[in-house]
Amino acid sequence: MATTGRSRRSQGHAVTDVLDLPTVRPLATAVALEELVLSETKVEDGDLMPLAELPKLRKLWLTEIANVEALRAARPDIDIHYHYDHYPLPDPKREALKERVGAVTIWKPGEGL
Repeated sequence: MATTGRSRRSQGHAVTDVLDLPTVRPLATAVALEELVLSETKVEDGDLMPLAELPKLRKLWLTEIANVEALRAARPDIDIHYHYDHYPLPDPKREALKERVGAVTIWKPGEGL
């Protein structure tokens, strides 16, 4: 697995660590994997399709934005618990104001500020 960085993200009043994972491609060789928890893990390329190659995978938990629909279509047998099935996706205008500065994510001033 590639070396990854951590960033801190504010959620309400709590600050949580978020793991930046470039890709899940290396996990495609873990053929015995049955459950995978990617809580507070951002898959930077957003591609979850390498997980479709895992024959024993039955449960997947995700809290960061990723392309779950393609995986669901390819593997309807996987029980996917996706945060954004229950909560609205972030506002694209606000997300466009995000800027990564080292290990810190900041929001630049936007419209109305």
